[in-house]
Amino acid sequence: MKALIVSKYFYPIVGGVESNAFYVARELVKRGIDVTVLASGEKRSRETIEGIKVVRLPTWLTIGPAPISPGVFTEVLKQKFDIVNLHDPNPAQNFFAYLALIFKRRPIVVTYHSDIVPYSLSIKIMKSLYVHIFQRYFLFRKAKTIMPTSPQYIEISDILHHFKHKCSIVPNGVDLSVFKPKDIKHSGKRILFVGRLIYYKGLQYMIKAMPEILEKVSDAKLVIVGEGPLKDDWKALAKRLKVDDKIEWKGRLSDAEMLKEYQKCDVFVLPSIYKTEAFGIVLLEAMACGKPCVGTNVSGTEFVLEDSGIAVDPEDEEQLSTAIVRVLTDKTLASEMSRKGLVKVKDFDWKKVAVKVLNVYKGALK
Repeated sequence: MKALIVSKYFYPIVGGVESNAFYVARELVKRGIDVTVLASGEKRSRETIEGIKVVRLPTWLTIGPAPISPGVFTEVLKQKFDIVNLHDPNPAQNFFAYLALIFKRRPIVVTYHSDIVPYSLSIKIMKSLYVHIFQRYFLFRKAKTIMPTSPQYIEISDILHHFKHKCSIVPNGVDLSVFKPKDIKHSGKRILFVGRLIYYKGLQYMIKAMPEILEKVSDAKLVIVGEGPLKDDWKALAKRLKVDDKIEWKGRLSDAEMLKEYQKCDVFVLPSIYKTEAFGIVLLEAMACGKPCVGTNVSGTEFVLEDSGIAVDPEDEEQLSTAIVRVLTDKTLASEMSRKGLVKVKDFDWKKVAVKVLNVYKGALK
């Protein structure tokens, strides 16, 4: 079988879409599937990464997080494949790929990561055109199967509930050969956040929760791994609340350094506030390291935390602080959450995820 995967970007660029595309492709190659990935890049290039053929196409411009690479059209026409797997949302790439597929007539399956959240006028216009016209009346009608990453997202999505009959849940995953528990000695109680410092992560509510947390756990410290446009704003907020000396801004770390931060923390937190946070792979990474997790009820994060973590309402620093204090002060609770997380995360091994994707491919080809 020859599979063509269309992704926004690809390894070594890191993100939810990119991680899914890379790990699934790698596992499919191990199972004898011939995999080619088309992704945007700075310039046209071809390379092979762990058996995956990678074609990067020049990015003409970007609208919000969405790259526009018209070269996808001609590349899809040139490629030989049995099935195409589009990662969505990826408006321009998927539009160009769809146009080419009118001529290629190959089955389409879609890995659906999240809805488009219109946080600017340009994104709002793009969403109206892409979701309400292209997705609804063309792409999803043509697709054999749509693969949302959680059952919850089908219900809250602007578009998926129209296509429930085509949905097959295939979650994101975690590399259990890398993320594993290790006892690393450290001082104080470490609260860890990992992610881009952007609007939907809701990190301001975690910072606002710190004064109350420190009243009850005086040696608590918030460790923030990641970079983003809101870093200066959130640093200023921490200073106004007089908790800046209790926050470590680690910036962007190497994979090895980030793993150590997971292993050193006492609780992991993901305080996201919008359904743009459709899953939360970082929760799986923390769980695989044996750490109790606290998140919010925004989307697929509920699916990840169900029966193993604590989910609170978004934009509520009081609930957030209460949950974190419970974990930091109740060793029995923290230990039980850790144990349940380690059991649950086994179901999210990328090997198992890739098998589900392969089964979808086989079903679409029948």
